[in-house]
Parts: sequence; structure tokens; C-alpha cells
Amino acid sequence: MKIIEFSSKGSRKENQDFIAYRCMGDEAGIFVVADGMGGYAKGAEAAQVCAEAIVEYLEGHWHDNIDDDEKLRQSFIYANESLSFKRFALGVKNMGCCLVASLIKDGAVRFLWLGDTRGYLFRNGEEIYRTQDHSIVNELAKIKTLRAEDIEKYSNVVTRSMMGDDNLGPLEIEKQEYLPGDIVFLCSDGLHKEVEPERVIGSDSQMKAMIAEVSSRFDDNLTYLEIQN
Repeated sequence: MKIIEFSSKGSRKENQDFIAYRCMGDEAGIFVVADGMGGYAKGAEAAQVCAEAIVEYLEGHWHDNIDDDEKLRQSFIYANESLSFKRFALGVKNMGCCLVASLIKDGAVRFLWLGDTRGYLFRNGEEIYRTQDHSIVNELAKIKTLRAEDIEKYSNVVTRSMMGDDNLGPLEIEKQEYLPGDIVFLCSDGLHKEVEPERVIGSDSQMKAMIAEVSSRFDDNLTYLEIQN
């Protein structure tokens, strides 16, 4: 696998996005992009704690005789507990993040996410799969009541996130076949709201440099992790 990562604070004062991953052989690994929630305290710390906890849990239980779906779910539960301890240690009432994780193993990729961080699967340059945002905008679109003014009003409002509390909710996993040549692409909303991932995947260093150059004009932090099979 070839891994390309990029993260920028954009026009913000602080980058609250965080990338964590671990390769578990030539064609397997754990990959996470987390986006700290700026409306609460310590968004950067929340993103780092949760992303690192997911990788830590899955690496430590990689060879356990447990279904991989359940391992991925348990890694989110572990991350949520880790965030709860961190919140207590820092003495803050609320801190949290949105995040997306992919587990690549045995010719399959599993996605699990909370919020509007996204996971994509591309094959031959075409989008095969995209996670569905846990957001007000997406919920309104589902029931066909989304208006133009709603997009602007609710564009940053998510319906699910990891907050280190008891409201984690159902953890539904999407599993896709992962073939030679496929690309898994994980990103924060600051990236996918500004740049079409199709323009980024498979890009060379020149494209990466161009995004870095213009990122200061973007409203939010922007981060992506690309895994080429």
C-alpha cells in the first residue's frame, strides 16, 4: 500500500484535525481521520485521543478471534471511554470530535464514522462508495425538505459525534471489497467542502503543494489520508 497524508489549519488559528494509522502488513492496516469540534473545549486533544485510541485498540486486538466488524465497533467504544477519561482529567464539561476509520484486511475495507468526516472508495478513478454524513443537511435531504437556505444555516451542524459520554448510539459498519488498484480516501469536512476528492486521488506532489498553497484561503482545517492498494 502507498499512503499519502495531508493536513492544514486553513485560515484557522489551530489545526484540530488529526491523522493516525498503522500498517499491519503489505495489504492491511488501520486508518483514522478525526476532526476536533471547535465549538467545544480542547478540540485538538479530543481528535488526537480518539484517533490514537482506535489505532491502539485494533492493533492490540488484531489477532484476536473476534469478528472484524465487532473489533471496529469495540475500538470506537474504547476511544469514547478514553475521551471520557481525558475530559475528566482536563476538567472540561464538553469536548468531542467527528471521525472516520477504515479497517483494511483480507481484501475488504470496513468504514465506521461519526459526523461529517468522510470515507470514500475509488476504483479506476470512479467513486464506488461514500459514507453518508451524520448531519442536519443530510437528514433534511433524505426527507426531501432541504432548501438552499438550510445548507448555509446548518452546514456545520452534525447529528452524531464522539463526546466521551453515553450517547455513542448504534455503530453501523459499511464493508466493501478492496481490490488491487483501489483507493481509500478519508477526509475532514474542511477538505470535502472545498475540494472534490476526485481531483485529489492519485495526485502527485505538485497537486499536494498546490492545495497547501491555497489552503490558507479555506475557512476550516482540511485533512486527508489516501491509501492506494
